[in-house]
Amino acid sequence: MTRQTILSALGGLSDELGKQGVTGELCLFGGTVMVLAFTARLATQDVDAIFEPAQLVRSAAEKVAVQQNLPPGWLNDGVKRFTSLQHETTIGDLPQFGHLRLGMPVLSICSP
Repeated sequence: MTRQTILSALGGLSDELGKQGVTGELCLFGGTVMVLAFTARLATQDVDAIFEPAQLVRSAAEKVAVQQNLPPGWLNDGVKRFTSLQHETTIGDLPQFGHLRLGMPVLSICSP
């Protein structure tokens, strides 16, 4: 997924959530952060995120997949098994949408 594809998909997700009167929250990880926040990559395979409200976001993402011809797992929360629910987040340079707030983990550098 390129930056433009991701932005279009997230915009569609925001629109779908807005139709339900809901604002979703996504904490993005991996390649998506590299593409959107740091422009350090041109593309990524999918959007790895932890999201709330989970069921509504998942349902809206399925609709967006059909509308935009995206693979069914374009947005997935598989990363949640590798993260702590207590992590700090920031919006950094991530784009924001009317019914979708994006965040990412705070980068911390460990020193010996």
